[in-house]
Amino acid sequence: MRPVVLLSLLLFASCSSGPGPSFSTSAPGLDIADAALASGAPETALHIAQRILATDPSNVPALLRAANAQAALGQRTEAARNFDRVLAVAPHRTEAELGLGRLKLTTDPAAAAALFQRVTDRDSHNVAALIDHGIAKDLLGQHGDAQQSYRRALALDPDRMAASVNLGLSLAVSGDPQQALGILRPLAAGPQSSKRTRQDLAVALALAGDNAAAASVLRTDVAPPQVPQMIAAYQMLRAHP
Repeated sequence: MRPVVLLSLLLFASCSSGPGPSFSTSAPGLDIADAALASGAPETALHIAQRILATDPSNVPALLRAANAQAALGQRTEAARNFDRVLAVAPHRTEAELGLGRLKLTTDPAAAAALFQRVTDRDSHNVAALIDHGIAKDLLGQHGDAQQSYRRALALDPDRMAASVNLGLSLAVSGDPQQALGILRPLAAGPQSSKRTRQDLAVALALAGDNAAAASVLRTDVAPPQVPQMIAAYQMLRAHP
């Protein structure tokens, strides 16, 4: 596994913490589509959106629901096409810029960073865009810029878990695992701790040279035979440019 791919699996996208984007409703049923997306039923949301688009193919709110549902279903090409359709008629539609940027994170992080930068240039208080911009910069190896974005997000929303965890991971892979541990240890032990948070703590521990502690953390969530392989993969991040 290449280091940049591994890093992308460990970072928290902004949509994984905090509220998702809000959409305006301009056709009957879109509120039901929103409820379906929120409850983990993207197929239902996509069906509703496509029914609206069949008679109103330029309905921007319906295009946004369709794109988000397709992204959730792994239909990345179709989702990107619909986000592009939105931006063709509404070039500054934040929801479409963020959605398209997230699709591009692992395939074209430079293009993703540019989309997130467009949002933050218009709205410097958009916490989701700041976090996603940080992720793109981390994937490009521009960790100082990434950390600046995470810190800006935390200045606006100190409780945003994704910003804190990503900042800790970014510090770990950019050569400051001790500072990373100061951020990640309390998060991994806190009430909002998750498997992803504990894995990021294990990364920081491995990069700090404490493989035994990293293994102890990993055994909370993974089978013992996988632990040495995961630690070896984490140590690859030390060479990430």
